[in-house]
Amino acid sequence: MRIVIIIGCLFICGTAGMLYAEEDFKFDSSFQLSIVNINSIGEKDIGVGGRFGYQFSPVLFLDAGASYFPGGGEGRYYRKTLIFGGVRAGTRIERYGFFVNARSGAIRFEGMGFREKDVSGELHGKTYSVIDIGASLELYRSRETKENPLIRGNNLFVRIDVGNRIIFFNDAFHNGNRLGATHNPLIDLGIGLRF
Repeated sequence: MRIVIIIGCLFICGTAGMLYAEEDFKFDSSFQLSIVNINSIGEKDIGVGGRFGYQFSPVLFLDAGASYFPGGGEGRYYRKTLIFGGVRAGTRIERYGFFVNARSGAIRFEGMGFREKDVSGELHGKTYSVIDIGASLELYRSRETKENPLIRGNNLFVRIDVGNRIIFFNDAFHNGNRLGATHNPLIDLGIGLRF
């Protein structure tokens, strides 16, 4: 059923994209605030990062980025680094962009507290695989700006990402429980330029 919904969304976005997509912007770059909430280990934190995108067809985009979470949030205070890359499919209509995302990557935890069934015991700087699945909404400027040639028309945007961040902890344990694959809310807020 999920496959049918995803294919349906891609078809709708693809049809609208062929009708309304603007071809003058191929790249986008943005600064983002990311919120991480890893329920299984009680970890909540806010981080900063960046993202770069390339539009290789009217409805498909390559997307890559990274975020750093300094720790000190609610939970066990791990520093975390997240890197990801994947595809975005959708369309831009006038002042709005609608997309579905599928990205894979890795998250690295700096700190102590995890235990694994191996000889080393503590995990100092362990890296885990991540899959992000979600949707994005982009909001664009509506008027031309003559004072600054870099910011013209609707190339300045605000992006809101929501979805599911799946972290594959494999055989890691937390408080005596094997973590396995955990599903966590994904929330990213960004501002950037298309060029």
